[in-house]
Amino acid sequence: MLIQNLILSILSSAGVSAALTATLVWLSREWISTRLRASIQHEYAEKLETFKAQLKAEHEIAVITLRADLERDAAIRATAHGASTEGQKAAMERKLAAIDRLWKRVLHIRTNLPPLITLIDAITVADYARDKDHPFFRKLAGDGTPEQLSVLFDDRSDRTEQSRPYVGEYAWAIFYCYEAIMIRLLVVLHIGRDDAAKVEWYKDSGTRALIAGALTRSELAEFDQLQFGRLAWLQRTLERKLLNAAQKVISGEEFGVESLEQASIIQQRATALRSATTRAQAES
Repeated sequence: MLIQNLILSILSSAGVSAALTATLVWLSREWISTRLRASIQHEYAEKLETFKAQLKAEHEIAVITLRADLERDAAIRATAHGASTEGQKAAMERKLAAIDRLWKRVLHIRTNLPPLITLIDAITVADYARDKDHPFFRKLAGDGTPEQLSVLFDDRSDRTEQSRPYVGEYAWAIFYCYEAIMIRLLVVLHIGRDDAAKVEWYKDSGTRALIAGALTRSELAEFDQLQFGRLAWLQRTLERKLLNAAQKVISGEEFGVESLEQASIIQQRATALRSATTRAQAES
């Protein structure tokens, strides 16, 4: 019985020791786990703060860089815009100056035509044949030779040709047509002193071809229906066309393909007419 109690006592002590040991082991493991988690969390927290600081620094650098890029781009655009504006202003000034030169040339031609040009719209071939040698009529016609008359249109001091790049091909073609017809008209009338039929200047083949090239079909039909005042009508019509073309140049409106093709035809026929006029002057 004594031995049995001793064995139980020993077993009880061993059980308590084992339980205590197990408890200590568990507590140690929890303490170590807690410390480990705390250490890991602290390390992560430090890394997170470092990462946040890096992100903030990179963000600030990116913002500064972006602001600098935007300011540089804005400066470049402002410079480009300024240059473009100045370029557009200079181009517009050249266009206006070119149009002004061309229109002054038209007024110069119109103003300096001999008085007979006004009268020619109201007389017939018979009238011209009867009155062409009358002193008053000769005074209206002027006594200049074809060469002297052509000086009116050949002022070397006037740089009209320089207007061409700025007014465009159509406006230039209309002006060129206007000038060529007026030159031809004066030469034909001078030749007409020996041929009264020349007073019907609009029947001259070269002049007719040029007029047909410059006018629309309806305008040409209206021109042909006139009994008197053909020259005044043609002058007004061509001048109106020139002014309308000038308005398009100033506004920046593009001329269509049809207008450019017409300009080419007008210039070809005007050049041919001026060549024929030069030959006629030489032969007269």
